[in-house]
Amino acid sequence: DVRLEPVSDRRDMMADHAPGLERDRGIDRGEEQLEEAEPVAAAPAPVRAEKRRSGGLKWLVTGVVAVGVAVGIYFGTRGGGETVKQGAAKDRGEAKDYPAVLNTPAGTMFLVTGGKFIFGEDEAESPNKRQEVELAPYYVDATEVSNEQYARFVDAKGHPAPASDSFRTSPSLPVTSVTLEDARGYCVWAGKRLPSEQEWEKAARGVDGRLYPWGNQPLPNPGKLVAVDDYPERQSPFRALGMAGNAFEWTTTPFPVTEREIEDMQKALGGGATVTREWFAIKSGSFLIKDDRFFRLYMRRGWPANQANPAIGFRCVKDAN
Repeated sequence: DVRLEPVSDRRDMMADHAPGLERDRGIDRGEEQLEEAEPVAAAPAPVRAEKRRSGGLKWLVTGVVAVGVAVGIYFGTRGGGETVKQGAAKDRGEAKDYPAVLNTPAGTMFLVTGGKFIFGEDEAESPNKRQEVELAPYYVDATEVSNEQYARFVDAKGHPAPASDSFRTSPSLPVTSVTLEDARGYCVWAGKRLPSEQEWEKAARGVDGRLYPWGNQPLPNPGKLVAVDDYPERQSPFRALGMAGNAFEWTTTPFPVTEREIEDMQKALGGGATVTREWFAIKSGSFLIKDDRFFRLYMRRGWPANQANPAIGFRCVKDAN
């Protein structure tokens, strides 16, 4: 069983998981702003779905969405040497062009243009209020880090392999069962870093405040982990795949955990496991969890930095400058 239920940002969500459990309403709103860049024009906002009430587990509709674009075409036609002009170079005050696609030894990355985007949401379940946040340009991995990619790191550095049955047998699945430090170690080895919550959300959401990477209507949950390059029709406005579902993803944003949550997590893990007081936000939701709330891009959970989980993986980012 994947036990994520002890953690929640909002008191009004706790009735579904642990009746009577109290939770601080405090959230982290003081995340450092990155280098300013010229704002980008927002794409036309998709039509929003009718608001749904909080409370109770909401099951994703079943079915299968036909893949409209072959994965090979997706990656093969979006490079092409495009460049995007961004803001003013910090040190020279001149316009600077960045390639739209960055090919690295550790995989393809897409440019997330600098400027403002809508972060958070004015919904009772949202941990962050709806606001405009401005970020400098950066690159985001096209997909979650796969078992195959992580295996290269393990083999090159002698790093311990994750305790995952699929690690050596399913190379295309997202690597999971990694701690925050495992994920950071891979990113450093690859010349990248983990994203903050705001960077992750912009890469997934674009600039128009949509609920999901593809728009505002939910899509079916397959109920199991899939290849990191699957479902190309679910790409984000910045072309990244798998940012709503598959595996939760680590970020570097601290999560405001309470003593009660630590106790609940300790009981859930059992076996004398040590739960650190340092928790961090995880985003995206997971296909292993039959609850569509966390597919909404403004949502998050918290998780202890020293604990791995079969529903949690990661992707990297890289500064454009």
